[in-house]
Amino acid sequence: MNGEQGVRKLIDFWKSGLERNPRCGVHPDDATSIRALKQEHETGADRTPEQKLLDRQVLKGKLKDPGPDFDLTPVPYLGDLLSEKTDIFLLMLNPSLEPADYYTHAKPEFREALIKNIKQECEPGASCLALDKKFWWSSWFTYYEKLLRGAICKYATLEHDGRYLPALEALACRLAIIELVPYYSRESGWITVSRARELPSSRMARDAARDLQRRAKAGKALLIMRWKRSKSLWGLNRSDGRITPVEGRGGFSDGNTAIFQWLRTHPAG
Repeated sequence: MNGEQGVRKLIDFWKSGLERNPRCGVHPDDATSIRALKQEHETGADRTPEQKLLDRQVLKGKLKDPGPDFDLTPVPYLGDLLSEKTDIFLLMLNPSLEPADYYTHAKPEFREALIKNIKQECEPGASCLALDKKFWWSSWFTYYEKLLRGAICKYATLEHDGRYLPALEALACRLAIIELVPYYSRESGWITVSRARELPSSRMARDAARDLQRRAKAGKALLIMRWKRSKSLWGLNRSDGRITPVEGRGGFSDGNTAIFQWLRTHPAG
């Protein structure tokens, strides 16, 4: 096991949150901060969350973005954080919100798998939920398969005779994702430095990231974040340890290159 104190505290924080609030729309320790945020953005209470989201998409910015959605189960992380095999970590801001997310969370099998993942009740060698082929129809798989397709294609060509699925599965069992803020939103402008410092869940995520940064500095993990946008929010300094930044207008191409090189030079144990 990795043994990082910050990572373990992050897991314990969310396991405790589920025990105190099994529905876990909001972690109990975040409730005070979130209450003010809800009041700030609460509009159209007579419409369902799906209707609000579709209204925003159709009007394309003509309505004020109502901020995060607290009806969906928060996603603080995905993947087996304590497995020695997990050595590729993506630091993200928060789950992006699309209509498909409501469909995904409405599926009992996905919600059950998500809760097990939050509790870190992971089977040995299990795939990160975001790349788990059992949930190919989910919003998470759709997003991350597309995001990481460049690395998977290169790895398939080099190591798997051009077969895509074995390459995807090889990455999936080594991948973990940590969200700075675990609550869904269409836009991320509401996530500020002060809010990241204020939310207990975000403070836990930042502490876990610092532990992972030390592991990356020791050459035992690959740590990727969208640097220009995220560095102040995560509170990480590149001089403190090895971080692979994804910058510029190249999408995630730098991230895919780093992942492919890591897979090639660090074979699974």
